[in-house]
Amino acid sequence: MKSIDLLIYYRLHENKLEFFNPNFIKNLIKLGFRVLVVGDKLNLKGVKNLGYISRKRLSNLQSKSKYTFCSYENIYSLFVLECISNHVKIIINKKNLKKIKYFKKNFITFKKIKKNTK
Repeated sequence: MKSIDLLIYYRLHENKLEFFNPNFIKNLIKLGFRVLVVGDKLNLKGVKNLGYISRKRLSNLQSKSKYTFCSYENIYSLFVLECISNHVKIIINKKNLKKIKYFKKNFITFKKIKKNTK
């Protein structure tokens, strides 16, 4: 059973901030979503920050997670590929959906997840 609603790999890096939408995460938290963050600390109320963790623990968390985000500068990052292998749905902006060439069924848009939360 997938007990984690959203697992985020967060990095304070200029290339990764463009895709990140804190308001979307705040809305999910208000709806009762369980949100965990690995990597750098994300200062949002209701988010559980785990910091930097081992690869084994990360894989364990991924196997328990329903959704994650991907950064647009590297859609097929190691983190995303590991999420795909652990059956995690990858949330992506609709305008970047056309960049997806592989594993299309694993990617969903913000719009679809918003529908699923209602």
